[in-house]
Amino acid sequence: MEFDSLPFSSAADRATLYSARWYGPDEGVLLLVSCQGEVFATLNVGFVKSLRAGPHLAGASVTAFLTVTPGGGTGHELERLLLVARAGDRLTVGLSELTYERDESMPLREGNEKVSRLRFSAGYDTLELTSVEARFRRNSVTDSIAVRVETARTVSKRCWIEARVAFLDCQ
Repeated sequence: MEFDSLPFSSAADRATLYSARWYGPDEGVLLLVSCQGEVFATLNVGFVKSLRAGPHLAGASVTAFLTVTPGGGTGHELERLLLVARAGDRLTVGLSELTYERDESMPLREGNEKVSRLRFSAGYDTLELTSVEARFRRNSVTDSIAVRVETARTVSKRCWIEARVAFLDCQ
């Protein structure tokens, strides 16, 4: 089992957000712990690859960005970006976006890939999500990608909704 931590303090309190992760199967959990060692809240999130401080957002006393990989299998990779927010005494997922997915058939050396990029506004109250889907085929000699063809591109916009403590489609 491995841990990462992110301490924070506000006018109301001080606490630490811990991510615990383990292998076989790859899983993980977030724990919000007071300075006295009391666990305020927990949230199952999957295998946490990274944990970093998030922006100040209305309705949330603390936020954190997590990169998670919720498992996979041979020839399949998946990665999500989560924004977790503390609202009162609970942790909630305010954003969950697929940032990378790849399926590759091993004997044929072909596959599909989806890559998404998030761009936040200066105040972090809106974000633009651009996703690109592509098909690819590998060169059997060099094992590098020989052909990559973009099949779809989408752009969407999300807005921070304080009452829901989440990024949702802008109206």
